[in-house]
Parts: sequence; structure tokens; C-alpha cells
Amino acid sequence: LYSTDVENSPYSTRTHYYLGNYLVKPEAWEGKGEEVKRAILYDGIASLIRSVEIYPRFADAYTQMGVAYYKLNNLDSALICYNKSLALNPGNSTVQNNIGTIYFTAGKYDESLKYFREATRINPAYAEAHMNTGSAYGMLKQYDAAIQSLLQSVKYDPGNAQSFYFLGLTYRFKGDESNAGIYLEKAYSIDPKLRPAK
Repeated sequence: LYSTDVENSPYSTRTHYYLGNYLVKPEAWEGKGEEVKRAILYDGIASLIRSVEIYPRFADAYTQMGVAYYKLNNLDSALICYNKSLALNPGNSTVQNNIGTIYFTAGKYDESLKYFREATRINPAYAEAHMNTGSAYGMLKQYDAAIQSLLQSVKYDPGNAQSFYFLGLTYRFKGDESNAGIYLEKAYSIDPKLRPAK
């Protein structure tokens, strides 16, 4: 359907964006081999590039390009695209969080923290960004700050097993086994796969 739209409206930035956006999403390539997945993602990038060629200020197209490059493990290209998106729309909390994730993946925890915290400033109810903030603080061994961020994460998303799990681990790192047990058990009750094998 999206391909037909592109054929019918080849000079529409939106039709190219919709096709590229679809190809970047997991439903377009999940369950397929790695080679096929990569080909689909590069097709998505090509459509998104065409979209910004038609309208260079299309921030969302740069965002989705960043997502595609991240899925291809091309972190440098992902960062370039996210920064282009952010230059056009600095108030996008998702892009702030995504840039933080790239720095976190690269082990640059101080740098990641700036973006995660900005994401939560823009959107105080952004549970994933609070979790990521907590993770960055944890990697920096700032455990009290990590706990505060993770508590915000579970406040806004009480079904997030990963945040409860990280809370439990952070309390364990602090030597507080009582709270560690409480939060780890909560994580296991939400997602039993997190429980270590015996």
C-alpha cells in the first residue's frame, strides 16, 4: 500500500516517510534472516532520505533514520540523524532519550545522563527515560540518585519489570538486602523470565 502511494505521489515527502517509517518498524522484518532484515532497513533508510530531500526540515524522518541505523548497529550514523532531528525539534523527548541510549551503549555514562535527564525534564512522565537515567547513575555508582530515578520510572509505569529489577540490584549494591529482595521479587512477579535459573 505504501509503495503504491509512493508510485502515485513520487514527490510527496509524506508518502516516502510513511513507507520508510513502516520498513523501520519490527513488524516489517521480525522473523526474517539477518541479511533480509538489513536489506529492509536500508530500503527504509533510502525512503526516508528521499523524504528529507523533498523537505529537508522533516525532523521525524531524521528520527526514523536514526532508529534504522541504531538497529543496524551503526551508532555513528544514528547519532548524526538524531542530532539533525534534534536541531529541528529540540523539544522531542524521545530523540533526547535515544541519543542518551547511544552514549550509554558506548560507555559514555556522563554524556548519556545529560540527554536522559533532559528527556525527563521535557516529559516528566517518561518512564523509560527515568529508567535509563537510573541506569546511568547506577553505572556511575551514584546509587541514591539511581534509586530516585528508578522510583520515578515505576511511578509512571508500574508494570515495568525492568525498572523494579534495576531497583533491586541497586539496593543490593548499596548493601540493603531487605529492599533488594522486595523489588527483585516484584520484578519476578511481573516478568518471571528475570528470575535467575537455579
